[in-house]
Amino acid sequence: RLRVRPPPGVAPRAGAPERLDGPFGAFERAERVEGGALVREERLELRPGRVAPADYAAFGAFCGAVDAIQARPVAFSR
Repeated sequence: RLRVRPPPGVAPRAGAPERLDGPFGAFERAERVEGGALVREERLELRPGRVAPADYAAFGAFCGAVDAIQARPVAFSR
């Protein structure tokens, strides 16, 4: 959970919720504005097990998709 409280005159904007599901796990992100602050909650669930060499590329793609969502910036407006 991340809480960002901007300075006066700047308002946070919550992004749309996002969810990834796949054979390796799941990731979800939800944002809301609460008391003038942006609250971001993320949950990452990796399924236990061994990643076979033949699945390395697919596992890397899943990790990259999670990273891309996490890299999206927090939005603010004046």
